[in-house]
Amino acid sequence: MAATGLQKYYQAPLPAIIAVLVVFVWQGLGHFVMHQMQHAWFPNNVFTAAFIMGVIGVMMVWHGRDKSENAATMLGFVGGSIIWLSWIEFSFVYVAQDLGVDAVRWGAKDTLGNTASCCPRSGSCSAR
Repeated sequence: MAATGLQKYYQAPLPAIIAVLVVFVWQGLGHFVMHQMQHAWFPNNVFTAAFIMGVIGVMMVWHGRDKSENAATMLGFVGGSIIWLSWIEFSFVYVAQDLGVDAVRWGAKDTLGNTASCCPRSGSCSAR
């Protein structure tokens, strides 16, 4: 029996390929949002903003419980991703700052943060 209309797109391997592409794109967007929150949007109030974003994520998941399957899936995926980004990822940032973990350096540039600036000519380091 031949698939008609949109049914032909619900056959393997297309849904799996689309799912992998969505996750890869979503991961990049999450890293972009986290970087922007720390350095551009809320540099002084990042943890307050992360808490508010987490509450929004919980509301999206809660609201999606009573929706149709597609709407619930999208609300759950986006809301759960926001919860992960805001409450889990920024808890790692908070703990690292609390413990005084230095930024990771690969080569000569700051890679995962901008917490300290060392001047090799003067030999002095100053925290930002």
